[in-house]
Amino acid sequence: EHRRVPGSLGVENAHQVDVEAGTLTADATQATAGQTTSHSHHHQAVDAVGEGFVVTGRGADDGLVEAIELPSAQFCLGVQWHPEADPDSTVIAALVDAARARIAQQELSA
Repeated sequence: EHRRVPGSLGVENAHQVDVEAGTLTADATQATAGQTTSHSHHHQAVDAVGEGFVVTGRGADDGLVEAIELPSAQFCLGVQWHPEADPDSTVIAALVDAARARIAQQELSA
C-alpha cells in the first residue's frame, strides 16, 4: 500500500492518513474531516515511538504510523511520506512559517 509503484512519489502511491484533531499534524496538513492524503514510498515504519513523542497520524487502511510529533517542542513533526512530492501539500509551508515565527520571536527578545 505504501509503495505500489516502486521509484515513484506521485499520485499513484498516494493514500489516506487518519490525523488526530487538534495536533500539529492536523494544522500542518490542513486535514479535512480528520484525513489527509500522503504521497509515500516506504518499506519501513515506526515500531516503537520514542519517549515524549505521540502518534498523530495513521494509515487509514492499515493503521501504520504515518505521523509523530513531540508536543513539548515548538515544532517537531515527523511524517512517513514525502510532502515535497505533493504540490498540494501544506506541510513544508507550515515548517517555513514556524521557522519565520521563531526568528521573529528571537528578534523581539534580543
